Amino acid sequence: MSDSSLPLSRPAVAPDQPAAVSMEAQPVLAEVAGPDAAPVSLSIEYGVGIAAGESLEVEARIVRGTRTLVFAQARVVNGSGQLAADISAVYRRETRNENGP
Repeated sequence: MSDSSLPLSRPAVAPDQPAAVSMEAQPVLAEVAGPDAAPVSLSIEYGVGIAAGESLEVEARIVRGTRTLVFAQARVVNGSGQLAADISAVYRRETRNENGP
């Protein structure tokens, strides 16, 4: 899991459909959540409209983490720096049993 004070940023390209913006953000969210985390939920709040093929930037960070859950946030901005989507995600961490495999 990445440090919550250090956001992870990746370039992306706007998809054909607005809801598909989550497909651009999900890999970045998964990376900050960590390799042992599985997605539980994803929520999208849309900002300005984006055109298919437009350059975007996805920035994700950990908001908070517990022993079993990771709460992450991603912002998707267009080339002008305007918010295109604000995405919240929850991931479940795999927990290992101390008495077994």
